[in-house]
Amino acid sequence: MPESTTPTLFEDWQARRARLSERPPAGGEALAPAQIHVLEYLIKRYEGTPEAAQPARFAVQSELFLNRRVMVVHHHLGGGPAASFKRGEDAESRASKILRRIKAQDPQGVLKSNERKLSGIQESGITLARSLRNTLNDLSETLKSAALFEFETAQSWLSRRFEDLLPVYQRRVLEYYFYSLVPPAVRPKCNERYLTPAIATEKLMRISHPEIPGYVLLAWRENLQHPDRIAAVALNEYLLLDERYREAAGELIRAELGNTVPAIRERALSMLLRLGNLQDIGILSDLLNLPTQPDEYPGEREAMLEAMRHLSEQPA
Repeated sequence: MPESTTPTLFEDWQARRARLSERPPAGGEALAPAQIHVLEYLIKRYEGTPEAAQPARFAVQSELFLNRRVMVVHHHLGGGPAASFKRGEDAESRASKILRRIKAQDPQGVLKSNERKLSGIQESGITLARSLRNTLNDLSETLKSAALFEFETAQSWLSRRFEDLLPVYQRRVLEYYFYSLVPPAVRPKCNERYLTPAIATEKLMRISHPEIPGYVLLAWRENLQHPDRIAAVALNEYLLLDERYREAAGELIRAELGNTVPAIRERALSMLLRLGNLQDIGILSDLLNLPTQPDEYPGEREAMLEAMRHLSEQPA
């Protein structure tokens, strides 16, 4: 069997240093010496360590010409994403379809569709309540009045009951929480009573589901485009940073480094400081070495360089 040609992180850092020294990138010449300094620090600090011996996930490419931000991100993440990213991507795709349905030209169809969903959720909840009548006699009435999981119970009990629901009903519960996280303007026009973002966040912290990061990421992206939703953005990030979802959230946040909205890229970069690792030195370096992009926000390249420094100095 032929040996893998994927370089180690150590080899990738050496290759990047050599390339920057020989031919600084057009558009990034001013920051090339600072990049080299970070790479030399990494080489010196991690030489001979298990961390540096890892295969480089975002290895430098010698034969590809990538001149746009989205091309770099797609190249690194699109070729072979981790399973956790696929789960998050699937959830985000479903959530995106929800938004497209809301914005469709048939508001009455949206309303009827949503009412059918709510009816199905209520029926599921009432059936569940009847099966638990001896345990919690008033659960049925609570579900009727709130339509979804708007009942106050112990954390462990709520989590267990959510996990017992069929997948289709789990997704409907997640949709309800998703709508509670996003701005009112993108919610269905119906009589449903939504939660505040803070309460929805609390509810989501009490259950577990692999698709939660995808829904939360889409809410985060929507909220970032509304300056008055900064508190909701912070709640979204609180969920994304939860230990259960850090790996999937990290993959989703990396993809946002190629977003066309500067405010989203800026916030994604700040999130990468908390979710990233040594592997991310490569993707940040490739983004830094792009030609000048027409939609760069002031200080974007300096922020990426600072992110490289931060990740390089993390405790081993």
